[in-house]
Amino acid sequence: MKRLRNICIAAHVSLMLTGCGLYNKYESNVTTPVDAFGTSQDVRDAMGETSIAQMSWREFFTDPLLQNLIEQALENNTDLNTTRLHCSSYKHLYLRSILSLLFVRLETWRSEI
Repeated sequence: MKRLRNICIAAHVSLMLTGCGLYNKYESNVTTPVDAFGTSQDVRDAMGETSIAQMSWREFFTDPLLQNLIEQALENNTDLNTTRLHCSSYKHLYLRSILSLLFVRLETWRSEI
């Protein structure tokens, strides 16, 4: 009985180990043509001298209704407004720290005279 059990275990282990190499690794044979998305000269001709990153959002979205919706979204965006407030407070904090450093240096310079 023990021998039959060992044979079954060995058969199961060998079947499990041989299943690992049944399939080959997937390799894609599709090659993308070089000018699939146009040449850089085609893109420059279509865009002109400015890129999308340099355009204003009003130039990019020319629909007046969409422009109105974007303006409303920017005005009502609480995260953006909070970030603006934080940036202005950090700007004032930075200015105060620079001025305090300047006054400390002036006091040090004045005490040395």
